[in-house]
Amino acid sequence: NDPIYVTSLNDDTVKGDTNNNANLPGPGNWNTINYRATGSGTLTYVEMRYGGNSSYSWGMLHTDAGASATVNHGVFKNSQFHLNRIPPCKRDFSKMSQRNIGSVV
Repeated sequence: NDPIYVTSLNDDTVKGDTNNNANLPGPGNWNTINYRATGSGTLTYVEMRYGGNSSYSWGMLHTDAGASATVNHGVFKNSQFHLNRIPPCKRDFSKMSQRNIGSVV
């Protein structure tokens, strides 16, 4: 299965130089995917890169209390902040890898 990429506009390794500049990607180039209090969702075959820019120090994936998030076959790397959630919430990170980010809390 081909992954779904959520990455920086400056990440030329996915689909080439789509914004015609020479800027390099970096941690915090985009904010977060946030599941709100009663929200739920599943991310399957997703690779998230260079996110986690938030005034709340949220990582690339954040779940509010009461939310439910599932990640199957996910890769998270080069985030400015760790993966983050506010308890109590349900989450299942199956077959997930993380690189160059803080711990899952």
